[in-house]
Amino acid sequence: MRVQRVTRVNTVLYISYGNGLHEQEVIFSLLSALRWTGSEPTDLRFLVLTDHPETFDRLPATIEYISPERWSEWAGPACFNHRCKILALQYAVSMFGQPTVLIDGDTWFRRSPRELFARIAPGRTLMHIREARIADIKSPQGKQLNTFLRCEQFNWAGAPDGRISCDRFLWNAGVVGLHPSDATLLDEVLSLTDNFCSQGSLHILEQLAFSLVLAERTSLTEAADIVFHYWPPYLHEPFRSVLPRLVTATFELPMAKRIAVYHRHRPRPTFSRRLKVLAKRCLQAVHLVPQGSRSNEW
Repeated sequence: MRVQRVTRVNTVLYISYGNGLHEQEVIFSLLSALRWTGSEPTDLRFLVLTDHPETFDRLPATIEYISPERWSEWAGPACFNHRCKILALQYAVSMFGQPTVLIDGDTWFRRSPRELFARIAPGRTLMHIREARIADIKSPQGKQLNTFLRCEQFNWAGAPDGRISCDRFLWNAGVVGLHPSDATLLDEVLSLTDNFCSQGSLHILEQLAFSLVLAERTSLTEAADIVFHYWPPYLHEPFRSVLPRLVTATFELPMAKRIAVYHRHRPRPTFSRRLKVLAKRCLQAVHLVPQGSRSNEW
């Protein structure tokens, strides 16, 4: 008797609630992934959780309606929108029971999303990039974060005395991936996020919670060589000014041509900017300039 081999279907997850440019960013990112996988991969599921399913109904993806009321519930008592990322990831893992990677909309794929799942296993998780030791972050937001951690006490098992050291690292949450066997860690991430929200209002509190819990409980790996996250304003703002026209102009094109056009217009640093980043990293390596936050600029 011939035994049929069952292919595991991993989940690439996007979330989109409300109307705005973030919807078009999700479309752009998802199509950038299809450049590597084709429009009908048998081993990947592209899942979009949204309260406006009609925006995404022409995409080769699973579109799941999440009501505005549920998004509000997921935002929690502090109305912290990024808290939704934790609940959405929990929802997707529970729904399919497969390795799942949550991808922010302001991203595009440099390589196949399949490579993300090669880095995920029980006890092995994924985030976008290890940005910096918290104490080394010199931006205004970084200074606020340092003050927050030094002045407050938190009920978290990873900080037995209630203090979270600024020597820990902050990771970027533009990519978050885990195996279903580690899904219970999301309860810890959620609890810690709510703990933070009860004492502060920084917009990166879920990012901080993901960074601390996944680094403490698992072997945490970067994904910046696979997914480009164009959040720096010098990339994000100009691209957002052209994205609506790009989406409209390509809407009726065959999928393969649309994907090709998107790829040509992907936001990325200029050659001179990459040279500056390389020079800075070299100087940091020999301690001639202080360490700072890393972003996906190479």
